Amino acid sequence: MKFWAEAVIMATFLCNLVPKHEYQKTPYKIWDKAKTSLHRLKPFGCRAWLKIQTNYIKNKFNPKAWDGIFLGYENEASSFRILRLMDQKIIISRHVVFDEENFPFLSLQKHLTEDIINNFPISTQVIEKEVQNTPNTEEGSSSTD
Repeated sequence: MKFWAEAVIMATFLCNLVPKHEYQKTPYKIWDKAKTSLHRLKPFGCRAWLKIQTNYIKNKFNPKAWDGIFLGYENEASSFRILRLMDQKIIISRHVVFDEENFPFLSLQKHLTEDIINNFPISTQVIEKEVQNTPNTEEGSSSTD
């Protein structure tokens, strides 16, 4: 729930890369008159590693990258928006390595969904019964105008 805005921005960006039938061009190309490079597209929510700049590395035993999650693009896809897991900050960088097969938040989402369903206080049978017993107010209603 925390990153819905990032997901919507990413979805909008991707929709603008899809050609529209009536124009035979992408909205992005119509607006910017430029082609987009599709090789930089990455799946939302995949694991990513941000390269730590050399001025932050004090010795050879310090980490060389931060663990993160890919959230989208910055500056027309020239840089990536990465959630750095160690402090939950969004970092913008070009120097990123992606694991496009690994989605760390996906297992958390499945676990939360199962918990919500299993601990829901009202059974679905009660809800279905309530819907069936609700009178239809459109039939037989009369106006007093």
